[in-house]
Amino acid sequence: MMNINKLSYWRFVILFALMLSLGKISAQVPLSLTEAMEIGIDNYEIIKSKRSLRNAANDLYKSSRMLYLPEMTVSTQQFYGTANTLHGAQYNFGEGISSMGAPNSSQNWDAAFSSLYLTNFNWNIFSFGATKNTVSLHKNKLQLAEAELKQEIFQHQIKIASAYLNLAAIREIIKVQRNNIERALVFVATVRSLTDSGIRPLVELSTSEAELAASKISLYRAQDKESMLLKELIMLLGTEYENITLDESILLKLPEDLISNQPLTNHPVLLVKDLSVYNSKLQSKIFASESLPKINLVGAITGRDSGFGYNYASDKSNLTKSYFDAVGIDRVNYLLGVNLSWNITSFAKNRYKSLAQRHITNSLNWDRELTKRDLEESIRQSDQKIEFTRSQYREVLHQTSAASTSYAQYQALYNNGLSNVDDVIQSLYNLSRAESEKAVIHINVWQAYLLKIAGNGNIEEFINQIR
Repeated sequence: MMNINKLSYWRFVILFALMLSLGKISAQVPLSLTEAMEIGIDNYEIIKSKRSLRNAANDLYKSSRMLYLPEMTVSTQQFYGTANTLHGAQYNFGEGISSMGAPNSSQNWDAAFSSLYLTNFNWNIFSFGATKNTVSLHKNKLQLAEAELKQEIFQHQIKIASAYLNLAAIREIIKVQRNNIERALVFVATVRSLTDSGIRPLVELSTSEAELAASKISLYRAQDKESMLLKELIMLLGTEYENITLDESILLKLPEDLISNQPLTNHPVLLVKDLSVYNSKLQSKIFASESLPKINLVGAITGRDSGFGYNYASDKSNLTKSYFDAVGIDRVNYLLGVNLSWNITSFAKNRYKSLAQRHITNSLNWDRELTKRDLEESIRQSDQKIEFTRSQYREVLHQTSAASTSYAQYQALYNNGLSNVDDVIQSLYNLSRAESEKAVIHINVWQAYLLKIAGNGNIEEFINQIR
C-alpha cells in the first residue's frame, strides 16, 4: 500500500511539473498585433462600459416603442365606511374622501362595506408627432451609443498598435545595446592583452573600460524604458500578463503604400458627431410638438356593490353589515369617448427650450466642423511624415552599412598598431547609434502609417498590412 501511494505521489509531481513546463512554453508564444487588438477589445474596461451603455440604449429604445400602446388600468377597491353626502361643489386634489347617494337629513354613523371594480384605458391616438419624435430620439440614441462603442474600439486599436510598435522598437534597441556590450567586451579584452604585453599604454585600457560601462548604462536605461512601455501595453490589453513576447515579423517588412485618401464621412469620430447633431435636432422637434394639442381615445367599465340599499335615504333599515353581500358586482357602467387636450401656455413655456436647443445644435455643428478640419490636417501631416520616414529609412540603411564597415576597419587598424583607442571607440559609438536609429526609424515608418489610419478612420487597411 505504501509503494502504491508513493507511486501515485510521484506521478502527480511529474504531471504537475509537465503542466508547468507547458504553461511556460505557451507563455512564450509570440503575441501578434492583431491578437493584441482582439484581446484589448474583449477585456478593456472602458469598452465594456460602452457596451453596457449600448445595451441600456437598446432597452430604452424598446421601451419607447411601447408609447404607441394604450394605457390600461385594472383596479379593485373594497371599503368599510359611512354614506353621508351633501349638495355642493367640490374639487379633489387627491385628498379627502367622497360618498355617493342621496343626502341624509342629518348626520348618522351607519356604516357598511362597499366595493368598486374598474377597468379604464387612455390611448393617445394623435399627438402631432410627439410620440414619433420621442421614439426616433431613442432610436438615434441607440445609434449614437453604437457609434460611440465603435469609436472607442477604433481609438483603442490605434492605442494598442502604437504601444505595441513602441515596445517592439525599444526591444530592438535593447538588442542593439547588448550587441554593443559584446563588441565592447571583445575590444576591452584586446586592449588588455596589448597593455599587458606593453604594446599599448595602460590609459587605453581605462578608456575602453569606461566605454564598456557607458554601454551597460545605455542598456539599463533601455530596459527601464521597456518596463514602462510593457506596462502601458498590458494596461491597454486589460489583462494580467507578466511579460509579452512580440511577433517580430513586423520588423522584417515595411508597410506598402496602398492607403487611399477616402472620404471622412464614415470616420468613427465624425459619425458620433453627426449623430449628436441629429440627436439635438430631434430634441428640438420634441419641444415643438409639446406645444401642440393631443387627442386621446378614452374608455372605462366599472362594477359596484354596496351594503347600503338602493332606498337607504328613505329607509334606514335597508342596510347590511355582511362583507360578502357587499363586495360583489350589483351595478355596471361603461363609457367610450374622445379627449382633446391642449395646454395653451405651453407655447410660452417651450419657446426658450427650443431656442436653447437650437444653440446647442449650432455648437455641435461647429464642433463637428472643427473635428473634420483637424482630421483632414492630420491626414496631410501623415502623408508628409510617411515620405520623411521612408527617406530616413533609406539613409539609415546606408549609415548602418558604412558604420559597420568603419568599425571593422578601425578595429583592424588598432590591432595592427595603426590607430588609437579613441578612433575605435568613436566608430563603435557610430555603429551603435546607426543600429539604434535603424530600429527606431523602421518603427517610425509604421507609426506614420498608423497616424494616417487614425486620420482616415479605416483600421482594416492597417490590419491587412500587418498580417
